[in-house]
Amino acid sequence: MHFNVTTSLAIMISLAGITTAVPTSAQYSHLEKRKERPNISVKVYTDDYCTDETGSYGDNKPWCENLDNFAVDVLSINAEVDGDILNGSNCGWTVFAYPELDCKGDGPEAWNRLLEGSCRKDELGIPRKPIKSFAVYEFGPCN
Repeated sequence: MHFNVTTSLAIMISLAGITTAVPTSAQYSHLEKRKERPNISVKVYTDDYCTDETGSYGDNKPWCENLDNFAVDVLSINAEVDGDILNGSNCGWTVFAYPELDCKGDGPEAWNRLLEGSCRKDELGIPRKPIKSFAVYEFGPCN
């Protein structure tokens, strides 16, 4: 009985011309491996909500940036990657904000990893210090 039902169903589907959707490589282009890391840009702000931009940095290699050259405190930071999501693929980037110069420090700010499209600001009511430096690290291998 089971064989007859399964066979009948298969015949009906083939006669009706129903096909199954097979994903194309274009649909998964964001998952394809890259040989080079894309460019990343990091913007710094003097407010908590990433609206008052005071500086912008970009590169395609890892680096640590001290933010001691501003007359005002840097309170928020955001990062964007060309054509990809931050922290989300091979051959990408991750960014951390630090409360001390030279990408050093302890506490929640030292491990505040950024996500693309989200502003680094107060979380969980934890008091925080102004951002004194940020670091851009490689995320995942390039092939």
